[in-house]
Amino acid sequence: PKRFYEPLIPHGILHSGWRCPVCKYRSFTCVIGKQWIPFVGRLKGKRQFPPLFAVGFPHRFKLGMPSARVKALVTKPTALGLTSEPLGIIDPSEIAVPDPLPLISAKSAKSMYRGYD
Repeated sequence: PKRFYEPLIPHGILHSGWRCPVCKYRSFTCVIGKQWIPFVGRLKGKRQFPPLFAVGFPHRFKLGMPSARVKALVTKPTALGLTSEPLGIIDPSEIAVPDPLPLISAKSAKSMYRGYD
């Protein structure tokens, strides 16, 4: 993918994760009820998300698509084994700032990504 939509943390939502001081990668998830749900920011104006988009960072991401496209795909015989999970879309005013994720140590981060350089 050429463009990535960054996962965000909504203000007041239970979350768990960490952020890396070396590459700025953030790994976390948000909990609503009994579901773990990723969130992205709403696009400005009347723009819509593209039919297929990446949520995350270049070295680790998930593919996303509008719910109408998912519903159309899962009815096709070639979609056997396709799995999906909800993706929350939030307004910019609902984003938790500053980032509440704890930093991991630079030493831990470097050891986790050894071999990806």
